[in-house]
Amino acid sequence: MEFVRSENPDWLSEPGGVVSSMSITHQTVVDGEGKPAAALIPWAEFLRIRDLLADCEVTDEEALAMREAEQDRRAGNREAFIDLASLKAELSL
Repeated sequence: MEFVRSENPDWLSEPGGVVSSMSITHQTVVDGEGKPAAALIPWAEFLRIRDLLADCEVTDEEALAMREAEQDRRAGNREAFIDLASLKAELSL
């Protein structure tokens, strides 16, 4: 395996500590074919991410819905999704 890429951290927080954007310093580990196989991140960034995710509780039903949505996305099933304009209209935005 080989390390090929590194990015600088860019943590932006809003009041209350809510992260609105982040990039993670990492090195991409590639396999023998040059395809990404893993990401190596600094321990301090891992701890920060772990702490951010600690408050994100997902029910079993929500997790199932997310897995199904990901399967639809990968399969190219566009009918399973709603376009942004329709969503905004539905939410009166």
